[in-house]
Amino acid sequence: MALLVMSGACLVLASGAVARDRRTAEIDRTAALTLATALRDDSNNLTRFAQLYVIRGEPRFRDYFDRILAIRAGTAPRPGDYDGTYWDRVLAGHERIADGGGARGLDALLDDLAVPDRVVARLRQGADLSNQLALLETSVMDRAAVRTERGPNASATPDASRLVDQLTNSYYYSVKGQIMANIERFGADVDRITADRLRGLARRTSLYLKLGGVLVTAEVLWTVTIAFGSRSLLFGPLRELERSAHAVSRGQLGEQATVAGAAELRDVIGAFNVMSVAVSRDIRTGEAVARSAPT
Repeated sequence: MALLVMSGACLVLASGAVARDRRTAEIDRTAALTLATALRDDSNNLTRFAQLYVIRGEPRFRDYFDRILAIRAGTAPRPGDYDGTYWDRVLAGHERIADGGGARGLDALLDDLAVPDRVVARLRQGADLSNQLALLETSVMDRAAVRTERGPNASATPDASRLVDQLTNSYYYSVKGQIMANIERFGADVDRITADRLRGLARRTSLYLKLGGVLVTAEVLWTVTIAFGSRSLLFGPLRELERSAHAVSRGQLGEQATVAGAAELRDVIGAFNVMSVAVSRDIRTGEAVARSAPT
C-alpha cells in the first residue's frame, strides 16, 4: 500500500511538471513571437521615419530613426512599453522617449530565446537585412540633411523626389520583402516547434493518465484483497473454533483450536482451549475416582 501511495504521489508530481512545461512552452512561444513582431515594427518604423525625414526635413524624424537603431544595438534603453504603438504614441505627443532604464540589444534578446539556433538564425538574418537597409536609409537622409534648413517647401525640389524614390523603389521593397519573409518563416517555425512540444506533453499526459488508471485499479484490487483477507482473518479462526467445539462434543476431550486471527479472537480461542483442557481433566479425574471407588 505504501508503494501505491508513493507511486501516486510521484504521478501527481509528474503531472504537475507536465503542466509547468506546457506553460513554459507557451511563454517561450510568446517571447519569441513578441521579439519577431518588434523587429517587424522597428523595420517599418525605420522606413517611415526615413521617408518622413526626407519628405518633411524635420530633425525629430532623424532622431527617432537613430533611437530605434540605438535600442536595437543596446546602446539606448529599451522602454518597458516598447510595443507596436510606441512610436505612434510618441508622434501623437502621448509618450516621451525614455532616457533611463536598462539597455538590452536585439542580439542579447535573441540569445535568451528558448528556440533552436537554426530557427533564431532566421530572425538574425532578418535583422541583418534590416540593418543593411538602414545603411541605405542613413545615406539617403545624410544627402537630404543639406535641405533641412530650407523648410517644408524643400520637398518639392527634384532632388527630394530622387531621394524619396530611393526609399520607395522596387529594390528597396524587395529587401523589405526579404526581411518580412524571414520574420514570417521564424514565426511559422516557432509555432511548429511549440506544437511539437505540446504534442509531446500531451503524450506524456496520456501516459500519466493511463498510469493513473493502473494505480487506481491496483488500489481497488488492494482494497478488495484487504477486505477478503479480513474476512479470512475473521471467519477462518471461527471455523476452526467451531470444529474444535464439535470435536469436544463428540468426546474428543482436550481438543485444541489453532490460535489465530485478531487479538480479541485469539483470546476467545485461548479461553476455549483452557476450558477444553479443564473439562477433559475434570472428566478424566472423575472417571479415575469412579474406577477406584469400592463396589
